[in-house]
Parts: sequence; structure tokens; C-alpha cells
Amino acid sequence: MDELAHTLRMDPLEFRRKNESHPFRMRYYDVGAKAIGWERRNATPGAGPGPKKRGIGLANGNWYVMARETVAAEVQVHRDGSVELFHGAQDIGTGIRTCWPSSRPRNWASRPPNITVRVGDTRFPPGPTSGGSVTTNSSAPAARLAAHEARMRIAALAAPLLSAKPDELEFADGSILVAASPDRKVSFREAAQKMPGEVITCLADRKRQFETFRPDLAATQFAEVEVDVETGVIRVLKMVAVNNCGIPINPLTAENQVIGAQIQGVSWALFEHRTLDRNVGTMVNPNLEAYKILGPSDMFEPVVILTEGANAGNNTSTTGIAEPVFVPTLAAVANAVFNATGVRLRQLPMTPDRVLAALAQARQGGAP
Repeated sequence: MDELAHTLRMDPLEFRRKNESHPFRMRYYDVGAKAIGWERRNATPGAGPGPKKRGIGLANGNWYVMARETVAAEVQVHRDGSVELFHGAQDIGTGIRTCWPSSRPRNWASRPPNITVRVGDTRFPPGPTSGGSVTTNSSAPAARLAAHEARMRIAALAAPLLSAKPDELEFADGSILVAASPDRKVSFREAAQKMPGEVITCLADRKRQFETFRPDLAATQFAEVEVDVETGVIRVLKMVAVNNCGIPINPLTAENQVIGAQIQGVSWALFEHRTLDRNVGTMVNPNLEAYKILGPSDMFEPVVILTEGANAGNNTSTTGIAEPVFVPTLAAVANAVFNATGVRLRQLPMTPDRVLAALAQARQGGAP
């Protein structure tokens, strides 16, 4: 797309606008361009002054809405008002212990004050694999369905205490109150103490909902780089990611996923290179001394812009997030390098020797 725009002597962003079909991306272009300062880019690629030339580029990527249907969750409400959520998926550091309690029905208003999440055990209801953009989209709907059933059963216990019907009640800040008369309320624990036994158990299967399984997830990545044309060193200065992941359950962990994907993408673009011995098929640089990755001194300014869109096809409208971000990162960096230098690099990683070789070829009249 960038090469077509350059051939037509069009701004790459405007060229994309004229050819865009995704319903969310026009908004991405607006907010992303503002955040990166698109007006600062070189109108003529490579026209910046001095040996350290700066450039700005962007790229788009699509990803899939994916889910596993053989997933279930269990919610237990105890007489003392405590709540436990059981689910078989593993938490590998992406924060599902935080996400699942947040998957409560929206009319809970706030989660119960004393909730414990238990995950990663084969004794628990089955969960999906942890990774591959399927975990939250698979598990959160089951957790929400189980939580909804628990809410209805607790509301039925609280209703007589408030001389109201269950559907007239709301949950807020650890209390259950009459929506039309908020002063009439009881605590969640008071309602739980009215259960006939010691625990209420609610098990819910995810089952198929209204998934579309089409490449609905859009990601747009903007990059600003500085290229030293004397040494060939590329530094990424800033990355702006504009993404849709349905409706984020936990914005903080979603933002961390995006930043992680940006880091991985820049690392692949500039440093990572797997070297194989083609005679025996083994990797000859299998350590962090020989296999280079992005380090703290290479870090850039990450900007994350999450745009909500109820397109995920499930009762929480949640999807994966990290993989969609990763897809366009490398291309955004490469396009920014072209804007900075006027030459295109077509091999990864974009190491200094390759930068210098491309610049030398361009000076000799070769194709950029």
C-alpha cells in the first residue's frame, strides 16, 4: 500500500482512507495520526536534514475472532458472602484471574467484595488453551453466564427482605438495592445468609453464541523512527497502536498486551534472526548472546489507544488483543524507515549492514 501511494504521489494515509472498507479503521486513522503527529512526516521520503533522519509510517493488520466452545465455568456463593470462581484455563501471566471476576453481568454493577478465582486445575470445569487469541473470548462468556445465574439466585433470596421482586433489584458496592428506591438495600452477605444450604453452585457451559469467525479484528500501527545513514542504525522512537478487541474487560491488562506485542514486533523488525545449520537442522544461535532481542536501551515510547466495538460475537464482546497488534508492527517500522531514508528494506531484521547496503544501492541508481 505504501509503495502504491508513493508511486501515485499520494500521502500513504490518504491513500488508505480512499481504499478502506473496515468499519472501524477510519476512526483509527484519525486518532492514530493525531497521536503520532502525522503532519510532521517527510513529504518527500529521505528529505530530512543531517545524518540522523526521522520518518513516520503506518501499517494495518487483520486478525480473527476465535473461540473454543467446550468451555465451562463454575461460580460458588457461600453463606458468608464469599464467592469462588472455578475454571480450568491456566494463567500464564496475561491476567485471567483479573478478567474472570470482571466478566460478571453488567447489572451486577460491581463485583462482590470477597471473590477468589481458582484456575489451572483439571478438577475444575474445562478451559481453553492459554494463548492464541482464544482465552478471554472462550472463557469470559462462560464465567459471565455462571455469574448471571448466581446473581439471579441471590436476587431471589434478597427480594423478600426488601419487599420487592427479583427483577427490581440492582447490585452495587457489595449491596443489593431496590432500583426505584436505592435507600432500601441489604448487604450481599445478608442475602447469602438466607440460602437454604451452605453454598449455591452455578455451572455454565459457554456453548456457541453468535460468533462470526471472520477477520473482524483490525489493528493500525503508527511508527516514528530515527535512522543514522552513516552507521545504518535504526532507532524506533515512538509506536502508536490503535486497536479493537471488542469491549476490554480490564483496560490495564489489555494495554499491557498491546505494549508487549509492540515490543515483540520491533524486536523482530530490528534484531531477531534465527540462524540454522542447514546440514543438520539445528539452531546455531540458541541463546541471548547470539540471538539478539530488544533491550531496555532500545525501548521506545509506547502509546496504546483501545477503541471499543461490540463485534466479538459473544455475551461479553471480548476478543484477543496481542496478536492483532503484532501483525502490522514490522511493516509500520519498515514504512517509517522508508519515509526517513527514501529506501526500502525487504529483509528482516533491518540491521545496520542491510540499511547501509540499501542506501549504497540507491546512490548507485538501483531500485530503492
